[in-house]
Amino acid sequence: MNKPLTYALLLATALGLAACEKTPEDKMESAKESVSEAMENLGDAAKDTGDAIEQKTNEALGNEPTTGEKLRMRPAMRPTPSRTPATKPKTLSTVSNLS
Repeated sequence: MNKPLTYALLLATALGLAACEKTPEDKMESAKESVSEAMENLGDAAKDTGDAIEQKTNEALGNEPTTGEKLRMRPAMRPTPSRTPATKPKTLSTVSNLS
């Protein structure tokens, strides 16, 4: 009596798992997404490699811009001085007045 019940449960489990399997179309879509992401990463890597080659070439030829030239090229990147007034550090007398 236990064997037929076990076989029925085993068959139901196998059919349930087979129904959950990805279809070939789903697998194809997943593969397309993976290839697209890999191509994007490859493009980023190529750009980074080109930038590194350009930097090393400039360093080797002595064409690397000076710090002043870099600052003139990117004026928006300069830090701006703070407009808020500096606060006085708290002393023992100001701390005792707070209590």
